[in-house]
This record gives sequence, C-alpha cells and structure tokens, in this order.
Amino acid sequence: TNATKYCDLYFAKDDDVPVVNTFTITGTKENNEILNSGFTHKTNVTYNIGWSATDVVSYCISTNKDNCDGSWVNVSGTSVSPTEPVLDSTEGKKTRYAFIKDRANNISVGKEASITLDLNNPTVSKVTYVSKDTSSITVKVEGTDGDTGSGVVKYECKATTKDTWYQQDTNGNCKVTGLNDNTSYTIEGRVTDASGRVSTNSVSTTQSTEAAYSCSEGEELVQDAQKGSSSGGYICKASASSKGWSERTKYYTCSLTGSQKYSTESSARNACSSKSGRCSYADDYTSYVPSRMENQACFTTRDQAEDWMKKNAEFSIVQDNDKCQCRITSPAGDWHTPWKEDCSSCNADQWIVANSCPYACSETGKQYTTYSVCDDFCESPSGYVDWEYGDVEYYCETSSGWSTYSGNGSSLQCYRAASKG
Repeated sequence: TNATKYCDLYFAKDDDVPVVNTFTITGTKENNEILNSGFTHKTNVTYNIGWSATDVVSYCISTNKDNCDGSWVNVSGTSVSPTEPVLDSTEGKKTRYAFIKDRANNISVGKEASITLDLNNPTVSKVTYVSKDTSSITVKVEGTDGDTGSGVVKYECKATTKDTWYQQDTNGNCKVTGLNDNTSYTIEGRVTDASGRVSTNSVSTTQSTEAAYSCSEGEELVQDAQKGSSSGGYICKASASSKGWSERTKYYTCSLTGSQKYSTESSARNACSSKSGRCSYADDYTSYVPSRMENQACFTTRDQAEDWMKKNAEFSIVQDNDKCQCRITSPAGDWHTPWKEDCSSCNADQWIVANSCPYACSETGKQYTTYSVCDDFCESPSGYVDWEYGDVEYYCETSSGWSTYSGNGSSLQCYRAASKG
C-alpha cells in the first residue's frame, strides 16, 4: 500500500526591534590629525554607527528623524563607518539620523548626531615678539575663527625663509628654531580652527637673532651659568701654561710685606724700607756733611762726621803758601784705615755746612738728603731680608679681564667673559 507522510513547519515571529547604540559624525582627517568632532570644513564626513544585535542586515542615514528618507545599505557585523552621503554645501549645523534593520525587517528608532559645516577661514590677528637667542626666535600667535563658533584649536609660526611650521605650546609661546645667529628673520603666524580650516591672511614680525658668543683663537668657549652670568652664561677659558700673558719668570718679595710680589727690585726695596720704618722724615736742621758725601750723607755733629772720615777716606798733606790743608785723595778700601794725625790741624777745611738733610736712618742715626740715598746707605736690621727672588709664577692677568678658573702652577686655567660677534 502506498502511504503518504506529512511534515509540519512552525515559524517563530521576531518582534525585537534592533537598537542603534552609538552614532557620531566626524570631519575629514588633516595631516593624520582627527579634528574636533563637532565641526568640519568639508562636505565629506564619516558616519560612525554601532549596535549590539547580531541579525542586522542594513542601515540608513536619513535627514528625517522618523523614517529613512535615504537608501538602505547592506551591512554585516555590529558597526559600520561609511562616508556617504555627503553633506549639502550650505554652511551651518547638519543633523542626521541613523537607522538599522534586521532580517525580520524590524527597523530601529533613528539615532541623532550633528556636525557643523564651517566654510569661513579663521584669521591671524597678531604675532607678538617674546624672546630670542642665537638660534631661535619665540613669538606669540593670536587669532579668531570664522562665524560658526568652532574656535581656534592650533596656533603655529615659522620663518618666511623656512618650510617648517612650529606649534605654539600651552604657555602661548611659539618657538622657531634652527636659525643662524645675528640674522634678521620675518616670523609669520597661522591658525587652524576646529573644523580644520587654516588662516590665509598674512601677519608677521621681524626680529634678529642674538649674535653668538665667541672667543679669540686658542681659547675655549665654555657654558658656565655662574662665572658667565654677565655674558649670557658663556666664558672663554685658556690654559696658563700655554699663554705668555699668564707667566712671570721672575719677581721680587719683601719679607716684611708677606706674599706681596714686585716686578722690579727697586719697588721691592722701597716697599721694604717703608714697611720697616728705617728711613723717616726729619725736620730741617744744620748738619755737617763730609765733602766726599756732599748732597748725600749728613751728620748732626762734627764728631760724627769726623768719625765717618776716619773710617772712609785717606788724606794727604798739601803745603800751600805755608798753610796746611787736608784733602781727600781716594775712597777707603778698608774701613779700618788709620786716621792721618798729620791732618788733624787741617780737618776744618773738609766740612761743608748743609741746611737740609730731612731723612734720618733709625738704625745708624745718620741723615740723608733724599729718601733713595737714605735707603741705599741705611744699614739693614739684623736678620732682615731686603728682597728676594721668587719662583716662576703663573697668574691670570686681571688687567686684561682674566680671572682664575681652576688649578694652580703650570696647571692654572684662566677665564674671561665671552664676547658677542
């Protein structure tokens, strides 16, 4: 017998309406930078739609909040980012609605998103000089957006002779770098608003970079904020052992003046004499001066003068018209040359009376006509050193602006302020 079999089919009705979870509209990227999502300067935008349902088969971008007045576009997955449709070209706020539809033809409620189309460029209003150094100039750029209220989001500056734009920091400083020293540059500014539009008007300021600090040949330019506080933080450093201006091969010292150094022997002697007080100024008085020491040595009494004559000169008897006269024939080579008794009756002729011997020696009691003569003939105190040679000395010549940097002896290093230009 033939048997007939039947199969019953059952269908479940899908009444779940899909939901658009997210919907945004963003403007076109500029130089790999995403612009403010609320504004655009181009009619080409990106629609970003997201949902959770797994059975969505199409979406629609509409200008109507209640239903799709555009085209349904097939889709799979849970999100889509189409660039169609383009916006109309009139400036202002653009509101769109995203709809999705599942396999059961259930259509979601429209999800709203807006973006403002800005067709007016922002403008640079001011470029103000802030500071400069040898390789950079810093300015502040100011500007305003168009009439849509998008706001300026980026301020930039550059030298007109260069290609690189530099962005202004959060403190309002826009620094153009890589410039030559002591050179004039025109620095221009530009601004970009949130829609991506860039200013086209020209506003600039002209400034010259600082001249670079430099040193003479053989000197090293060193940055030292403390020592170079008066020269932009830069100094010139040189090695004393290699510079003729920084080495003294001989100098003189006086033991009474400590470490003080003198360039000549006479200056050291004078300093010693002054310090020791051996020669002092005395009042004018009548003095006896040996003829051999005229204008040099003086004695307050005739006995002192005769004593000096006995020790320091030889005499001969000269017969002149039967009158005995004593005359000096030669300086004494021996301080103990005996006195010539035969001249004792003639010694009165050997003296000159002087009225001005103002310098006195405290060590000997003698007086002298000038300070230098006093210094030459005044005997030194016992154990006293008049002057001495010093060792080779390395020093920084302060008269030429040099100061000690570090070290001593042949390792001494000197520095002076660096100069511009």
